[in-house]
Amino acid sequence: MKHFQFTKQQGLLVAPPVNNSPPEFFQLIADDDFYNLVVEETNKYAVDVFLSGIGEHSRITKWKPLTVPELRIFFGLLLHMGTIRINRIQDCWKTHPFFNLQCFSDHMGRDQPGKNLSLDESMVLWRGRLIFRQFIKNKRHKYGIKFYMLTEPDGLVLNVSIYTGALDAIGGKGHAKKFVLHLMKDRLHCGHSLFMDNFYNSFELAQELIKNETYCTGILRADRKGNPKEVVSIKLNKGETKCKYCDDVMIGKWRDKRDVLYISTEFQNDMTEYENKREFQNDMTEYENKRGQMKNKPLPILKYNENMSGIDRQDQIMSYYPCDRKTLKV
Repeated sequence: MKHFQFTKQQGLLVAPPVNNSPPEFFQLIADDDFYNLVVEETNKYAVDVFLSGIGEHSRITKWKPLTVPELRIFFGLLLHMGTIRINRIQDCWKTHPFFNLQCFSDHMGRDQPGKNLSLDESMVLWRGRLIFRQFIKNKRHKYGIKFYMLTEPDGLVLNVSIYTGALDAIGGKGHAKKFVLHLMKDRLHCGHSLFMDNFYNSFELAQELIKNETYCTGILRADRKGNPKEVVSIKLNKGETKCKYCDDVMIGKWRDKRDVLYISTEFQNDMTEYENKREFQNDMTEYENKRGQMKNKPLPILKYNENMSGIDRQDQIMSYYPCDRKTLKV
């Protein structure tokens, strides 16, 4: 058997860093020439893409030239992702205190929305004269301009449309369905899960969203066209459910303190156990449930409650910047 002598030097071929810190070791590979080359070639490629012709609404129209400091931050975040155990990349930007990964949101925002989206209306205070001023009694600002908003569960607003009543091109009969499809037009056929309340949901809309490869889940009004009568009219005891499936759409009814009608094209009518951490007194004052009771709730209702906080979060943020002064002509 032949014997070959190893002639190479083992270990680093250069002097080790003085402080032996991880960034210094990384700089042995990614030096200034490396960063300058990546930045130069990336910006050059972006110019080539622009010159080749792009659509007016293409994502790359928001492109800004890359800089070396931005590239260093990007590589730093990529490396940090490898040092933590987390199920999904999106969780790096979660605001829940259990995650506490503020370094990601402080240095770079998420480029793409997540799978779960919520759609609801919001009111902006307006007491002046306006032909499409609205009145919604259960809103904080009862009089104002009505917005339809598509948000992420954390409150990030993705799309907005102002409701102008009879003046609106997509108003009229069935305008709720039209607004849903209008706000989702750039996000259909992407597998999103859309959560909505009973103002929007219907069997007809659920079928339309299925055709566009989009899930929907939420509560449902009892008088909607297409609702199964055997589900709507049934009398249930507390904790019982009844559901019916048709064309990949599930419509169910659950009896809690009152009847709750719901619809989903994504979740089965499974009863899911959860810890009821919060209770409410008779005056709706919240207090902690110290017994840690486990309760059951249909999975679609549970998912709906988890993901419909986007508009509330946005309203909360907007409330920090009040504009309660009536506008006057000078």
